[in-house]
Amino acid sequence: MNKRYTIIFFFLISVKIFSQDSLLDKKSNNMTLDGNLEYVENNLIDAEALYRKAISIDSLNNIASYNLANSFYKGQLNQEAANQYKLSIKKANSSQELHKGHHNLGNVYMQNKDYQNAVNSFKNALLNNPNDDETRYNYVLAKELLKNEQKKNDKKKRRQEGRQEG
Repeated sequence: MNKRYTIIFFFLISVKIFSQDSLLDKKSNNMTLDGNLEYVENNLIDAEALYRKAISIDSLNNIASYNLANSFYKGQLNQEAANQYKLSIKKANSSQELHKGHHNLGNVYMQNKDYQNAVNSFKNALLNNPNDDETRYNYVLAKELLKNEQKKNDKKKRRQEGRQEG
Protein backbone atom coordinates (compact mmCIF):
# COMPACT_ATOMS: atom_id res chain seq x y z
CA MET A 1 0.00 0.00 0.00
CA ASN A 2 2.80 2.42 0.88
CA LYS A 3 4.53 1.72 -2.43
CA ARG A 4 1.36 2.61 -4.31
CA TYR A 5 1.15 6.03 -2.60
CA THR A 6 4.81 6.67 -3.37
CA ILE A 7 4.27 5.92 -7.06
CA ILE A 8 1.18 8.15 -7.19
CA PHE A 9 3.07 10.92 -5.39
CA PHE A 10 5.97 10.82 -7.87
CA PHE A 11 3.55 10.69 -10.78
CA LEU A 12 1.77 13.84 -9.58
CA ILE A 13 5.08 15.63 -8.98
CA SER A 14 6.22 14.70 -12.52
CA VAL A 15 3.00 16.01 -14.06
CA LYS A 16 3.43 19.28 -12.12
CA ILE A 17 7.05 19.68 -13.28
CA PHE A 18 6.23 18.97 -16.94
CA SER A 19 3.29 21.36 -16.91
CA GLN A 20 5.57 24.10 -15.51
CA ASP A 21 8.08 23.43 -18.31
CA SER A 22 5.26 23.81 -20.81
CA LEU A 23 4.28 27.15 -19.30
CA LEU A 24 7.90 28.32 -19.41
CA ASP A 25 8.19 27.26 -23.05
CA LYS A 26 5.00 29.15 -23.84
CA LYS A 27 6.20 32.29 -22.04
CA SER A 28 9.58 32.09 -23.79
CA ASN A 29 7.91 31.62 -27.19
CA ASN A 30 5.60 34.58 -26.54
CA MET A 31 8.58 36.78 -25.68
CA THR A 32 10.29 35.61 -28.87
CA LEU A 33 7.21 36.60 -30.88
CA ASP A 34 7.13 40.00 -29.15
CA GLY A 35 10.81 40.37 -29.99
CA ASN A 36 10.05 39.57 -33.62
CA LEU A 37 7.46 42.37 -33.71
CA GLU A 38 10.01 44.82 -32.32
CA TYR A 39 12.60 43.58 -34.83
CA VAL A 40 10.21 44.15 -37.75
CA GLU A 41 9.56 47.67 -36.45
CA ASN A 42 13.36 48.17 -36.34
CA ASN A 43 13.31 48.59 -32.55
CA LEU A 44 16.47 46.52 -32.20
CA ILE A 45 17.18 47.34 -28.55
CA ASP A 46 13.69 46.30 -27.49
CA ALA A 47 13.90 43.19 -29.66
CA GLU A 48 17.25 42.30 -28.10
CA ALA A 49 15.83 42.68 -24.59
CA LEU A 50 12.87 40.44 -25.38
CA TYR A 51 15.05 37.78 -27.03
CA ARG A 52 17.37 37.82 -24.01
CA LYS A 53 14.39 37.39 -21.66
CA ALA A 54 13.10 34.52 -23.78
CA ILE A 55 16.50 32.82 -23.62
CA SER A 56 16.75 33.38 -19.86
CA ILE A 57 13.40 31.63 -19.41
CA ASP A 58 14.25 28.79 -21.81
CA SER A 59 17.95 28.47 -22.60
CA LEU A 60 17.15 25.94 -25.33
CA ASN A 61 14.97 28.41 -27.26
CA ASN A 62 17.05 28.39 -30.43
CA ILE A 63 14.67 30.65 -32.32
CA ALA A 64 15.25 33.44 -29.81
CA SER A 65 19.00 32.79 -29.93
CA TYR A 66 19.09 32.93 -33.73
CA ASN A 67 16.87 36.02 -33.85
CA LEU A 68 19.06 37.73 -31.26
CA ALA A 69 22.01 37.12 -33.57
CA ASN A 70 20.00 38.60 -36.46
CA SER A 71 19.21 41.72 -34.43
CA PHE A 72 22.93 42.15 -33.62
CA TYR A 73 23.78 41.70 -37.29
CA LYS A 74 21.16 44.21 -38.38
CA GLY A 75 22.51 46.65 -35.79
CA GLN A 76 26.02 46.11 -37.21
CA LEU A 77 27.30 44.53 -33.99
CA ASN A 78 29.25 41.91 -35.92
CA GLN A 79 31.24 40.37 -33.07
CA GLU A 80 28.11 39.94 -30.94
CA ALA A 81 26.26 38.54 -33.96
CA ALA A 82 29.06 36.04 -34.67
CA ASN A 83 29.09 34.87 -31.05
CA GLN A 84 25.32 34.49 -30.98
CA TYR A 85 25.23 32.64 -34.32
CA LYS A 86 27.82 30.22 -32.91
CA LEU A 87 25.59 29.60 -29.87
CA SER A 88 22.61 29.14 -32.15
CA ILE A 89 24.54 26.58 -34.19
CA LYS A 90 25.38 24.65 -31.01
CA LYS A 91 21.68 24.59 -30.04
CA ALA A 92 20.44 23.67 -33.52
CA ASN A 93 18.02 20.76 -33.72
CA SER A 94 17.75 20.42 -37.49
CA SER A 95 19.81 20.72 -40.63
CA GLN A 96 17.70 23.77 -41.58
CA GLU A 97 18.70 25.55 -38.34
CA LEU A 98 22.34 24.57 -38.92
CA HIS A 99 22.18 25.84 -42.49
CA LYS A 100 20.74 29.23 -41.52
CA GLY A 101 23.18 29.68 -38.65
CA HIS A 102 26.26 28.83 -40.72
CA HIS A 103 25.04 30.91 -43.67
CA ASN A 104 24.53 34.02 -41.56
CA LEU A 105 27.78 33.45 -39.68
CA GLY A 106 29.43 33.39 -43.10
CA ASN A 107 27.82 36.74 -43.88
CA VAL A 108 29.30 38.21 -40.70
CA TYR A 109 32.74 36.91 -41.66
CA MET A 110 32.35 38.39 -45.15
CA GLN A 111 31.58 41.81 -43.67
CA ASN A 112 34.67 41.49 -41.48
CA LYS A 113 36.71 40.46 -44.55
CA ASP A 114 37.59 37.19 -42.81
CA TYR A 115 37.29 35.18 -46.00
CA GLN A 116 38.76 31.92 -44.71
CA ASN A 117 36.14 31.64 -41.97
CA ALA A 118 33.46 32.78 -44.42
CA VAL A 119 34.42 29.96 -46.81
CA ASN A 120 34.25 27.46 -43.94
CA SER A 121 30.88 28.76 -42.75
CA PHE A 122 29.29 28.70 -46.20
CA LYS A 123 30.71 25.22 -46.78
CA ASN A 124 29.09 24.02 -43.54
CA ALA A 125 25.84 25.69 -44.57
CA LEU A 126 25.93 23.86 -47.91
CA LEU A 127 26.54 20.55 -46.14
CA ASN A 128 23.20 21.11 -44.39
CA ASN A 129 21.35 22.43 -47.44
CA PRO A 130 23.15 21.82 -50.74
CA ASN A 131 20.24 23.29 -52.73
CA ASP A 132 20.53 26.89 -51.51
CA ASP A 133 21.69 28.99 -54.46
CA GLU A 134 22.41 32.06 -52.33
CA THR A 135 24.73 30.08 -50.05
CA ARG A 136 26.42 28.52 -53.07
CA TYR A 137 26.96 31.99 -54.59
CA ASN A 138 28.35 33.35 -51.30
CA TYR A 139 30.64 30.33 -50.99
CA VAL A 140 32.11 30.88 -54.47
CA LEU A 141 32.45 34.62 -53.84
CA ALA A 142 34.21 34.04 -50.50
CA LYS A 143 36.61 31.57 -52.14
CA GLU A 144 37.42 34.08 -54.87
CA LEU A 145 37.96 36.91 -52.39
CA LEU A 146 40.17 34.64 -50.28
CA LYS A 147 42.21 33.74 -53.35
CA ASN A 148 42.64 37.43 -54.28
CA GLU A 149 43.61 38.28 -50.71
CA GLN A 150 46.23 35.53 -50.69
CA LYS A 151 47.66 36.82 -53.99
CA LYS A 152 47.93 40.34 -52.53
CA ASN A 153 49.66 39.01 -49.44
CA ASP A 154 52.09 37.03 -51.56
CA LYS A 155 52.96 40.16 -53.60
CA LYS A 156 53.51 42.18 -50.42
CA LYS A 157 55.72 39.46 -49.02
CA ARG A 158 57.83 39.33 -52.20
CA ARG A 159 58.23 43.13 -52.20
CA GLN A 160 59.35 43.10 -48.57
CA GLU A 161 61.81 40.30 -49.25
CA GLY A 162 63.15 42.29 -52.25
CA ARG A 163 63.69 45.35 -50.06
CA GLN A 164 65.52 43.36 -47.43
CA GLU A 165 67.90 41.91 -50.01
CA GLY A 166 68.68 45.31 -51.55
